[in-house]
Amino acid sequence: MWVATLNAATPTANEQVATKEYVDTATAAGGGEFCYYTNSSFCATNFFSAPGSFRSDTLQHNICCNVESSAIDCPTIGRGCLNGSIYVGDHPSLAGKTLFISDGTGGDNSDRWKFTTGIDDIATDSLVQGDLNQAQVSPISSFTAFESCEDLIANGKVDWYLPAKDELNIMSINYSDINAAATNALSLGDYWSSSEFDIDDGWRQILSSGVQTTGKKDGNERVRCVRYE
Repeated sequence: MWVATLNAATPTANEQVATKEYVDTATAAGGGEFCYYTNSSFCATNFFSAPGSFRSDTLQHNICCNVESSAIDCPTIGRGCLNGSIYVGDHPSLAGKTLFISDGTGGDNSDRWKFTTGIDDIATDSLVQGDLNQAQVSPISSFTAFESCEDLIANGKVDWYLPAKDELNIMSINYSDINAAATNALSLGDYWSSSEFDIDDGWRQILSSGVQTTGKKDGNERVRCVRYE
């Protein structure tokens, strides 16, 4: 398998092999970000001369380092990214940000919004940014739909969260395009959003039809995690 490294022919202490993410800013010291290859077939497929070759241009950096970029790797909605996630559309509230869903791993768990009802669980509810909602639920072990996304490590990323109501709607709008590319296709039934309706209910949506309704927090619905960049 390939490994990512900084300014060296072998992995260094600055590298997180498990998540394939850089953990320091070596470029500030005059260096550059490069990738190191140990898979000859992968190198040949992607126009590298041999294992261990270096490339610094953006596209080849992304291919090597398993980094998705909506402008380069995933230029159209529904297209699978090089790291295995899927580009699902522009973020509904964050200008210049795009949404991605996990594919293959961490898709369509059936979970409860929460084990119980009757409490205002999110002090400042967001309809547009699910990571803000997820940061407020506590203890997260009582919110299994949120916990599924909080604990998800997929496509080399760890910052997954349960989508807010309007983020979930982007998935519904682009449902057909997403499923055309997905290994783990979106289902026909209801999906949880992270947006709270009241002390007993949360927002959910049938992605195939676009219908948004509320459901009891202690009921099981599907979960698909998202992230943005």
